[in-house]
Parts: sequence; C-alpha cells; structure tokens
Amino acid sequence: MRPVNLQATLCWIEAHPGLAAWVQGVGTFLAIVVAAGIAPWQADRARRDQTRRAREELQARREAAALITATVAKFALQKPSSTRTISTPFR
Repeated sequence: MRPVNLQATLCWIEAHPGLAAWVQGVGTFLAIVVAAGIAPWQADRARRDQTRRAREELQARREAAALITATVAKFALQKPSSTRTISTPFR
C-alpha cells in the first residue's frame, strides 16, 4: 500500500470547492439513517431481554416448586420413628 501524500491530498481538496458540501450532505444522510435504526434495534433488544428474564423467572419458579414437592413427599413417605403418646393436662 502506498503512503498517502498529504500535500497532494490537500491540494486536491482545495481544487474541489463543492466537496465540503457533499461530505456534509452524505454525513447528514448517514446520521439520519443510523438514528432511524436505533429505536427499532433498542426495542428489539428490550423485548429479547424481557423474554429472557421471564424465561429465567419461570425456570426458577419451576425449580422451587420441584424442591418443595420433593421435600413434602420425603416427609410424607417417612414412617414415624416411634409412636409416643404425648400427655397433656386435658386428658
């Protein structure tokens, strides 16, 4: 790749007086296009983030329910280790 001759580049720019207006016009157009694309991109990203959070919350609730069910089932299926009668003053 050839090195850019700064002097020649500056002379070329000075020889084309309408160049600044064209560069400004193209830059403005690109800025408008980018700005118009940001809102839909952000909305899509927010929707995906919300869906991901909802999915994670649902998974956490399912895991908690499974843990509670397993714990209750474990205690429900256990046989009492001893049958003690508790005396109360009302008997």
